[in-house]
Amino acid sequence: VGAFALASYDVKKSRTALIECLTDRNFHVRKNAAISLVRMHLTKEDLKAISELTDPYAIDMVKYVWQQAGKSRTEIDLLLGQKGE
Repeated sequence: VGAFALASYDVKKSRTALIECLTDRNFHVRKNAAISLVRMHLTKEDLKAISELTDPYAIDMVKYVWQQAGKSRTEIDLLLGQKGE
Protein backbone atom coordinates (compact mmCIF):
# COMPACT_ATOMS: atom_id res chain seq x y z
CA VAL A 1 0.00 0.00 0.00
CA GLY A 2 2.86 2.35 0.84
CA ALA A 3 4.50 1.90 -2.55
CA PHE A 4 1.21 2.61 -4.30
CA ALA A 5 0.56 5.73 -2.20
CA LEU A 6 3.98 7.21 -2.95
CA ALA A 7 2.75 8.14 -6.43
CA SER A 8 0.92 11.01 -4.73
CA TYR A 9 4.24 12.42 -3.55
CA ASP A 10 6.18 13.04 -6.75
CA VAL A 11 9.55 14.01 -5.31
CA LYS A 12 13.01 12.58 -5.86
CA LYS A 13 13.01 10.70 -2.53
CA SER A 14 9.74 8.99 -3.45
CA ARG A 15 11.05 7.97 -6.86
CA THR A 16 14.26 6.62 -5.33
CA ALA A 17 12.28 4.64 -2.74
CA LEU A 18 9.98 3.24 -5.42
CA ILE A 19 12.91 2.15 -7.59
CA GLU A 20 14.38 0.38 -4.57
CA CYS A 21 11.01 -1.29 -3.95
CA LEU A 22 11.19 -2.84 -7.43
CA THR A 23 13.68 -5.33 -5.99
CA ASP A 24 11.59 -6.25 -2.95
CA ARG A 25 10.97 -9.95 -2.29
CA ASN A 26 7.23 -9.40 -2.23
CA PHE A 27 5.50 -9.47 -5.63
CA HIS A 28 2.84 -6.96 -4.57
CA VAL A 29 5.42 -4.43 -3.38
CA ARG A 30 7.21 -4.70 -6.73
CA LYS A 31 3.98 -4.33 -8.68
CA ASN A 32 2.72 -1.36 -6.68
CA ALA A 33 6.11 0.36 -7.00
CA ALA A 34 6.04 -0.14 -10.77
CA ILE A 35 2.45 1.15 -10.98
CA SER A 36 3.39 4.26 -9.02
CA LEU A 37 6.46 4.93 -11.16
CA VAL A 38 4.51 4.58 -14.40
CA ARG A 39 1.76 6.85 -13.02
CA MET A 40 4.40 9.44 -12.12
CA HIS A 41 5.78 9.36 -15.69
CA LEU A 42 9.27 7.93 -15.78
CA THR A 43 12.11 10.43 -16.16
CA LYS A 44 15.42 9.76 -17.91
CA GLU A 45 17.01 9.52 -14.46
CA ASP A 46 14.40 6.96 -13.35
CA LEU A 47 14.92 4.91 -16.51
CA LYS A 48 18.68 4.94 -16.04
CA ALA A 49 18.35 3.78 -12.42
CA ILE A 50 15.88 1.03 -13.38
CA SER A 51 18.03 -0.19 -16.27
CA GLU A 52 21.00 -0.48 -13.88
CA LEU A 53 19.13 -2.79 -11.49
CA THR A 54 20.65 -6.26 -11.37
CA ASP A 55 17.31 -7.90 -10.63
CA PRO A 56 15.75 -8.89 -13.98
CA TYR A 57 12.35 -9.37 -12.31
CA ALA A 58 12.33 -5.69 -11.33
CA ILE A 59 12.77 -4.62 -14.93
CA ASP A 60 10.19 -7.18 -16.09
CA MET A 61 7.67 -5.77 -13.62
CA VAL A 62 8.12 -2.25 -14.98
CA LYS A 63 7.68 -3.58 -18.51
CA TYR A 64 4.56 -5.52 -17.51
CA VAL A 65 2.94 -2.53 -15.79
CA TRP A 66 3.94 -0.28 -18.71
CA GLN A 67 2.08 -2.60 -21.10
CA GLN A 68 -0.92 -2.88 -18.78
CA ALA A 69 -1.16 0.92 -18.95
CA GLY A 70 -1.65 0.54 -22.70
CA LYS A 71 1.83 1.62 -23.69
CA SER A 72 4.11 -0.05 -26.19
CA ARG A 73 6.52 -2.76 -25.03
CA THR A 74 8.92 -1.64 -27.75
CA GLU A 75 8.87 1.89 -26.34
CA ILE A 76 9.82 0.81 -22.81
CA ASP A 77 12.54 -1.46 -24.20
CA LEU A 78 13.98 1.49 -26.10
CA LEU A 79 13.66 3.79 -23.09
CA LEU A 80 15.46 1.28 -20.90
CA GLY A 81 18.13 0.81 -23.55
CA GLN A 82 17.33 -2.86 -24.03
CA LYS A 83 16.63 -4.93 -27.08
CA GLY A 84 13.13 -6.36 -27.38
CA GLU A 85 12.84 -9.93 -26.19
